Amino acid sequence: MATRPNRGRRARFTLRTIIRGWPWYYETAPVFPNEVLLRTVPNSIGYYSKVMGNWTIDPNAFQPAKDDDDGISLFREDFVTAEDLASLSTHAKGVRVARVLARECTSLYLSLKPAPDPPMPPGHTVIPEMIYLKRTAQTNIQVQNIKDFAQKLAQIASKNDIYTPPGMPDPVTRPRT
Repeated sequence: MATRPNRGRRARFTLRTIIRGWPWYYETAPVFPNEVLLRTVPNSIGYYSKVMGNWTIDPNAFQPAKDDDDGISLFREDFVTAEDLASLSTHAKGVRVARVLARECTSLYLSLKPAPDPPMPPGHTVIPEMIYLKRTAQTNIQVQNIKDFAQKLAQIASKNDIYTPPGMPDPVTRPRT
């Protein structure tokens, strides 16, 4: 008897999932252009800056970390809410959750690859073009391209809605001396 391959977790029950053919919409399905993608941003200095009274996301929030060997992580809002994603974070000062539309990523010629991973929250997706690279003479151009992509994604996310968990304090800025 043949076994069916694991198709991943199903999407949360929303109108969008009904339109897309629920219950056959799994997190292994390709990312659609109108999907909302979430990125957790630590509530620390260096990830937010205050410009003309408004908090904006710094490009550091979209830079790959040393363990991002497959690309930076985003999460599909069809599978996990911003509230759940913020509550699952283990960052000491908590996180805020930035939103980006998939079409905004693909307009930058970035690809979105679903990467379901059981320890990760549902809807895990990676951008393979934004992997961690150590700066060397050979990777200088690639590292600069990744920084440019991070800058553009931070600008896009700053214009969109940013989820702040209730009672989350603003990051404390150091006084200038």
